[in-house]
Amino acid sequence: LVADNPQSADEALEFGARFIGAVGVLRDYVAPGECVYAVTPKMVAHFGRVTAIAVPRGISDPDTAREALSACRYLLTIFATSSQFGEPEMYPAPLFGPSLRPLFVSEMKVDGLERPVVALFDLASVRDAVD
Repeated sequence: LVADNPQSADEALEFGARFIGAVGVLRDYVAPGECVYAVTPKMVAHFGRVTAIAVPRGISDPDTAREALSACRYLLTIFATSSQFGEPEMYPAPLFGPSLRPLFVSEMKVDGLERPVVALFDLASVRDAVD
């Protein structure tokens, strides 16, 4: 593990454990035949044994997000999203605001602050809000 300091190394290890733990329980939420959007679909499919599809890049508003995320019912977000593309943490969940219903959220201290680092959302909650 490459890290700048012991705290960063500890945080990276804890995040990894939380991610694998969350992915490991996906089948408790995602029914057979359903799929989940994820920024790391290959890892989610492998460790979670669920069908995973990559979250589309460049979504910038709720209406576009609803359309772009219409194939799957679930969205798995992580703290360490793809910031190199200018996307916010937990992308694209922040676009939906409070209408997006979490099924579970895992939090940990990051840079001294308690933050959500892995979350599974039911996209039906935002579809129902406009339908």
